[in-house]
Amino acid sequence: MNSSFTESIVEAALGWLASLGYSVKHGPEIASGELLTERFIGKGS
Repeated sequence: MNSSFTESIVEAALGWLASLGYSVKHGPEIASGELLTERFIGKGS
């Protein structure tokens, strides 16, 4: 069984999630330390 993800699989999954109301955010939008960060990676993490 081939367990690799192709770009088309990822794009299809993102489309499906969008249809459920989720939105796609890119790395800089969720990166630690950025404005409106969605996660914190601090000392000792």
